Amino acid sequence: MSAPSARPKKTKHRMILAAMDLFHAQGVRATSPQDVMDRTATGKSQFYHHFGSKEGLVHETLQYFYAQMCEGQFNNQPIRTWKGLEAWFGFFVTVSKQYDCQRGCPIGTIGNELDPAQELIRQDVNAVFTKAMANLERFFDNQKEQKRLKVGADPQELAQFCFATLQGGLLVSKVQRHPQALEAAVKNALIYLKSLRQSGGAA
Repeated sequence: MSAPSARPKKTKHRMILAAMDLFHAQGVRATSPQDVMDRTATGKSQFYHHFGSKEGLVHETLQYFYAQMCEGQFNNQPIRTWKGLEAWFGFFVTVSKQYDCQRGCPIGTIGNELDPAQELIRQDVNAVFTKAMANLERFFDNQKEQKRLKVGADPQELAQFCFATLQGGLLVSKVQRHPQALEAAVKNALIYLKSLRQSGGAA
């Protein structure tokens, strides 16, 4: 008896995935509900049944992204070592190159278009950003607890530094259509971060 409800859920999922890719590629403002319907071969009745409005679609897409992050997807696996931190940065460099530096951060792209009145969407974007930074902060917290970070190093500020460096590097590389700025940002961020290690904290 579950078959009748399974198909609508599958349709909604397809529409969310299509919207996520379109938002990433061209932004929210340039993406219409019709674009999503065309991509998924769905109709207006299905769109408005599942989302109610374009803002509803953006909200559901961000909620989906956040839920996937909670399951360790979208490069949100726990970071346990310095090699893991390097891999975290490296993932974004690789993805940027895969898109020929024509795309930035998928959630950052949505955030860049926020209007002051879009409080719900701002909260959604902030939740994703906060989740990503919490993962980084846990790594630095663990390093500090093991006395592998210099006295005075602040795990929360280091997490914010990593995330802001990444976002800026992705944006500049997107504008320049070249990975050099992102690679330079990552390389120098890691040099700085590793300078904060105590001796014996190279794991």
